[in-house]
Amino acid sequence: ALASRAAHQQRVRRGERAAAAAADALRAGAPATAVQALRDAAALEPDRAEYRLALAKALVANGQPSEAEPYVHDALRSQ
Repeated sequence: ALASRAAHQQRVRRGERAAAAAADALRAGAPATAVQALRDAAALEPDRAEYRLALAKALVANGQPSEAEPYVHDALRSQ
């Protein structure tokens, strides 16, 4: 149980770092980099709706609005 908890905490920290890197990338005008970082964050923590919503926003910023739509719907369903 302790190893499982430690692994979970490591995933949480990696997800948070990826989301922070995505925010930095968006501020720097690099939405493609943000998309990849947010895909990583969402994969690490699939239950975090805010990562999926941020991914949708980054996809729109990257000119991929049709790809963003499922993430918006998914994030809203999990609220």
